[in-house]
Amino acid sequence: MIDELEHRLRRDLASLDDLAVGNGRVIEIASDAAADRIVRRRRRTVASISATVAAAGAIGLWATRSDGDEVAMTNVSPEVTGTVPADQSLSTSPSTTSPTSTTPSTSTTPSTTTGAPATGVWEQIAPDPRGVVLYPSVVWTGDEALVVGGRDLDGRPVAGVAAYSPDTDTWRTVADPPATMGRVNVLSLWTGSEMLVLGGDLPDDSLLVSYGHAYNPSTDTWRVTATPPGSVNSRSPWVWTGTELYVWPSDAGGSALPVVPLAYDLAADVWRELPRPPAQRRQQAASAWTGTEWLVWGGTNAGAELADGVAYDASTDTWRVLADSPLSPRRVRAVWTGSEMIVDAGSSGGDPITGNGEFAHGDGAAYDPAADTWRAIMPGPAHPGFEPVWTGSSVLMFAKGGVVVYDVANDRWVDPCCNDVADGGGIGGPPVWTGTVALIIGSTEPGVGGVTFTLTTTGPATPTSPDEAPPPDTHDALN
Repeated sequence: MIDELEHRLRRDLASLDDLAVGNGRVIEIASDAAADRIVRRRRRTVASISATVAAAGAIGLWATRSDGDEVAMTNVSPEVTGTVPADQSLSTSPSTTSPTSTTPSTSTTPSTTTGAPATGVWEQIAPDPRGVVLYPSVVWTGDEALVVGGRDLDGRPVAGVAAYSPDTDTWRTVADPPATMGRVNVLSLWTGSEMLVLGGDLPDDSLLVSYGHAYNPSTDTWRVTATPPGSVNSRSPWVWTGTELYVWPSDAGGSALPVVPLAYDLAADVWRELPRPPAQRRQQAASAWTGTEWLVWGGTNAGAELADGVAYDASTDTWRVLADSPLSPRRVRAVWTGSEMIVDAGSSGGDPITGNGEFAHGDGAAYDPAADTWRAIMPGPAHPGFEPVWTGSSVLMFAKGGVVVYDVANDRWVDPCCNDVADGGGIGGPPVWTGTVALIIGSTEPGVGGVTFTLTTTGPATPTSPDEAPPPDTHDALN
């Protein structure tokens, strides 16, 4: 059965092996590149590729990254389906289970539904006027995406700021900021009237004591903001409350004092320290704003992954410790559904900044702050680079040119969805949700600025008998 599965995977995914990723190929663009791009720009409903394993036990599906490292893409239990982002080539691996791997120990009964195939539409967007850009910071204003920072194909920081409108597939020039944006991994967010751009790293990835700017698109003007008393970047856990920014800096600008979370009052342009939380500082942690509390879970500190969490109550200016999670320590991101914080996938080990060589997790859990309880969710695909987006009903998990879909109401991973982003689009940076589509700015190709993704259907859930329900996924593959 395993040989048959491997044969199907290699046959169906053979076309993915040659896709360019990272610092891959760059196509030649003729002088009529703009006209050529318009001809090439099309909507494509991507056929699904599924792998359902009926044999007993679990099989680890592996992919090879562009840097040559192997990463676990998913652990497929009987009747559980998985998928792999389009820039990865698949192979099966012999015994990849870990005797010490940790998965939810307080799991509820796994979902008794299996996902019907989903369909989605990818659409390439006009090229970024700043050139080829990977991993920029992007915020959504409600009308357009404001794009700052990022790297070129040689890893150098990209200067300038640009604005993109999905409605017209056009970019506009943005006024120059008051200082050179020669930084990468900046923290950017939309306040409702301005884009805040804070901190970031120097081109060599060394930490930079933060400074900040704010851009007002209605007047096309910038202002200098108060300097936060610590280093913040895109790895810092943060939330926007509607009036204040809460962020956990990575250091205190050389101070020997403990690093505590900070609050920035937009109206007063003033920073203040929050009370010291009953937990150690962290980066790359799950972070969510509930409307009354800031939730922070997991992450890493000095290279060690964490599995604890805290919540800050803005009304009482106090912290509390979250109930123990069923998840193992990890770097991870989260989404807020309106009632729960969903934490899924993530990684541990490897390089503390880049994550190269890390262990990719495929389990997840949902935290209910009202009850201070966790529940395990259906194990799904594993990838160390997953970036989640909440649509209002589903979680879209993006990773380098592909996406998988978690149906929250039915606790199921939709079988599977929407890989194969063409021409290097959509692998450049984290997605933002516009209300109708996911927008991913960044590309390896000069003629493509990124992609939009629209989930057109997730298909009906197919009930199964309890005897046919998949067992919990109790293995994580090692790399």
